[in-house]
Amino acid sequence: MKKHYFFNFLYRFSYIFFYIFLLFVAIIFLPKNKIFAQPKKEKEKQIMTIKEKSLVTDGSIEMSVIGHKDDLKTVTNPTYTQLYVRSTEGLFLGNGCSEEFQRLYGMEYVVVPPKVKKNKRVSGVSPAKYFWHNLGANFKLFWRNGFFWKSRMLRKIKACSVKIGDIEE
Repeated sequence: MKKHYFFNFLYRFSYIFFYIFLLFVAIIFLPKNKIFAQPKKEKEKQIMTIKEKSLVTDGSIEMSVIGHKDDLKTVTNPTYTQLYVRSTEGLFLGNGCSEEFQRLYGMEYVVVPPKVKKNKRVSGVSPAKYFWHNLGANFKLFWRNGFFWKSRMLRKIKACSVKIGDIEE
Protein backbone atom coordinates (compact mmCIF):
# COMPACT_ATOMS: atom_id res chain seq x y z
CA MET A 1 0.00 0.00 0.00
CA LYS A 2 2.81 2.42 0.71
CA LYS A 3 4.16 2.27 -2.82
CA HIS A 4 0.89 3.72 -4.24
CA TYR A 5 0.88 6.97 -2.23
CA PHE A 6 2.62 8.91 -5.00
CA PHE A 7 0.13 7.78 -7.66
CA ASN A 8 -2.78 8.48 -5.31
CA PHE A 9 -1.45 12.04 -4.88
CA LEU A 10 -1.16 12.47 -8.66
CA TYR A 11 -4.69 11.18 -9.16
CA ARG A 12 -6.24 13.48 -6.55
CA PHE A 13 -4.50 16.62 -7.76
CA SER A 14 -4.47 15.87 -11.48
CA TYR A 15 -6.82 18.74 -12.32
CA ILE A 16 -4.37 21.21 -10.72
CA PHE A 17 -1.51 19.81 -12.78
CA PHE A 18 -3.70 19.98 -15.90
CA TYR A 19 -4.46 23.70 -15.41
CA ILE A 20 -0.79 24.47 -14.73
CA PHE A 21 0.08 22.64 -17.94
CA LEU A 22 -2.52 24.67 -19.89
CA LEU A 23 -1.11 27.90 -18.46
CA PHE A 24 2.41 27.03 -19.63
CA VAL A 25 1.15 26.07 -23.09
CA ALA A 26 -0.74 29.35 -23.33
CA ILE A 27 2.31 31.38 -22.31
CA ILE A 28 4.56 29.61 -24.81
CA PHE A 29 2.32 29.45 -27.89
CA LEU A 30 -0.09 32.39 -27.70
CA PRO A 31 1.04 35.93 -28.52
CA LYS A 32 1.49 38.13 -25.48
CA ASN A 33 -1.28 40.57 -26.39
CA LYS A 34 -3.82 37.70 -26.21
CA ILE A 35 -2.76 36.63 -22.71
CA PHE A 36 -1.94 39.87 -20.96
CA ALA A 37 -4.41 42.73 -21.20
CA GLN A 38 -3.16 45.77 -23.04
CA PRO A 39 -4.22 49.24 -21.89
CA LYS A 40 -7.12 50.48 -24.00
CA LYS A 41 -6.72 53.62 -26.03
CA GLU A 42 -9.22 56.33 -25.29
CA LYS A 43 -11.87 56.78 -27.90
CA GLU A 44 -12.15 60.14 -29.59
CA LYS A 45 -15.17 61.98 -28.28
CA GLN A 46 -17.33 63.74 -30.81
CA ILE A 47 -20.22 66.11 -30.49
CA MET A 48 -23.25 65.27 -32.58
CA THR A 49 -26.32 67.49 -32.85
CA ILE A 50 -29.61 65.76 -33.50
CA LYS A 51 -32.55 67.78 -34.82
CA GLU A 52 -36.02 66.33 -34.55
CA LYS A 53 -39.52 67.63 -35.09
CA SER A 54 -41.68 67.43 -31.99
CA LEU A 55 -44.88 65.44 -32.41
CA VAL A 56 -46.62 67.48 -29.71
CA THR A 57 -45.71 71.14 -30.38
CA ASP A 58 -44.67 70.90 -34.06
CA GLY A 59 -41.46 72.72 -33.15
CA SER A 60 -37.93 71.51 -33.70
CA ILE A 61 -35.87 70.01 -30.91
CA GLU A 62 -32.06 70.07 -30.87
CA MET A 63 -30.10 67.63 -28.77
CA SER A 64 -26.32 67.57 -28.42
CA VAL A 65 -24.78 64.20 -27.66
CA ILE A 66 -21.13 63.78 -26.71
CA GLY A 67 -19.46 60.43 -27.20
CA HIS A 68 -17.71 58.06 -29.56
CA LYS A 69 -19.03 57.61 -33.08
CA ASP A 70 -20.14 53.99 -32.46
CA ASP A 71 -21.98 54.99 -29.28
CA LEU A 72 -23.77 57.80 -31.09
CA LYS A 73 -25.03 55.39 -33.75
CA THR A 74 -27.04 53.48 -31.15
CA VAL A 75 -28.53 56.72 -29.83
CA THR A 76 -29.69 57.95 -33.22
CA ASN A 77 -30.74 54.61 -34.75
CA PRO A 78 -32.19 52.37 -32.05
CA THR A 79 -33.09 48.84 -33.03
CA TYR A 80 -36.40 47.43 -31.96
CA THR A 81 -37.33 43.82 -31.29
CA GLN A 82 -39.64 42.60 -34.03
CA LEU A 83 -42.68 40.44 -33.38
CA TYR A 84 -44.24 38.65 -36.36
CA VAL A 85 -48.03 38.80 -36.63
CA ARG A 86 -50.35 37.31 -39.23
CA SER A 87 -53.39 39.45 -38.38
CA THR A 88 -53.45 43.13 -37.38
CA GLU A 89 -56.75 42.88 -35.54
CA GLY A 90 -56.66 44.74 -32.22
CA LEU A 91 -53.15 46.17 -32.74
CA PHE A 92 -54.13 49.60 -34.17
CA LEU A 93 -51.00 49.68 -36.33
CA GLY A 94 -51.90 52.91 -38.16
CA ASN A 95 -52.50 54.74 -34.90
CA GLY A 96 -49.87 57.17 -33.62
CA CYS A 97 -50.45 56.04 -30.02
CA SER A 98 -49.80 52.45 -31.01
CA GLU A 99 -46.47 53.26 -32.63
CA GLU A 100 -45.44 55.45 -29.70
CA PHE A 101 -46.14 52.75 -27.12
CA GLN A 102 -44.47 50.08 -29.26
CA ARG A 103 -41.29 52.19 -29.38
CA LEU A 104 -41.56 52.84 -25.65
CA TYR A 105 -41.65 49.10 -24.97
CA GLY A 106 -38.78 48.52 -27.45
CA MET A 107 -40.66 46.48 -30.03
CA GLU A 108 -42.46 46.69 -33.32
CA TYR A 109 -44.97 44.45 -35.07
CA VAL A 110 -44.11 43.07 -38.50
CA VAL A 111 -47.03 41.76 -40.55
CA VAL A 112 -46.08 38.61 -42.45
CA PRO A 113 -48.35 36.75 -44.85
CA PRO A 114 -48.92 33.05 -44.33
CA LYS A 115 -46.71 30.78 -46.39
CA VAL A 116 -48.35 29.93 -49.70
CA LYS A 117 -47.36 26.55 -51.14
CA LYS A 118 -48.95 27.02 -54.58
CA ASN A 119 -47.02 30.10 -55.65
CA LYS A 120 -43.30 30.02 -54.83
CA ARG A 121 -42.82 33.73 -55.51
CA VAL A 122 -45.21 34.72 -52.74
CA SER A 123 -43.46 33.34 -49.71
CA GLY A 124 -44.20 34.25 -46.14
CA VAL A 125 -42.52 32.94 -43.04
CA SER A 126 -42.76 29.23 -42.31
CA PRO A 127 -44.68 28.28 -39.17
CA ALA A 128 -41.53 26.96 -37.49
CA LYS A 129 -39.54 30.16 -38.14
CA TYR A 130 -42.55 32.22 -37.05
CA PHE A 131 -42.80 30.31 -33.77
CA TRP A 132 -39.09 30.32 -32.88
CA HIS A 133 -38.61 33.96 -33.82
CA ASN A 134 -41.57 35.08 -31.71
CA LEU A 135 -40.50 32.84 -28.81
CA GLY A 136 -37.09 34.50 -28.69
CA ALA A 137 -38.53 37.99 -29.17
CA ASN A 138 -41.13 37.50 -26.42
CA PHE A 139 -38.44 36.20 -24.07
CA LYS A 140 -36.26 39.24 -24.79
CA LEU A 141 -39.19 41.62 -24.29
CA PHE A 142 -40.15 39.83 -21.07
CA TRP A 143 -36.69 40.50 -19.63
CA ARG A 144 -36.82 44.10 -20.83
CA ASN A 145 -40.36 45.02 -19.76
CA GLY A 146 -41.35 42.56 -17.03
CA PHE A 147 -44.40 40.40 -16.43
CA PHE A 148 -47.57 40.99 -18.48
CA TRP A 149 -45.86 43.59 -20.67
CA LYS A 150 -48.08 42.87 -23.67
CA SER A 151 -51.37 43.28 -21.80
CA ARG A 152 -50.12 46.54 -20.22
CA MET A 153 -49.06 47.88 -23.61
CA LEU A 154 -52.31 46.91 -25.34
CA ARG A 155 -54.35 48.45 -22.49
CA LYS A 156 -52.45 51.75 -22.85
CA ILE A 157 -52.87 51.70 -26.63
CA LYS A 158 -56.61 51.07 -26.29
CA ALA A 159 -57.00 53.87 -23.73
CA CYS A 160 -55.13 56.29 -25.96
CA SER A 161 -57.20 55.26 -28.99
CA VAL A 162 -60.42 55.87 -27.02
CA LYS A 163 -59.09 59.26 -25.92
CA ILE A 164 -58.34 60.44 -29.46
CA GLY A 165 -61.58 58.99 -30.85
CA ASP A 166 -60.35 56.08 -33.02
CA ILE A 167 -62.55 53.58 -31.20
CA GLU A 168 -65.52 53.77 -28.85
CA GLU A 169 -65.72 52.03 -25.49
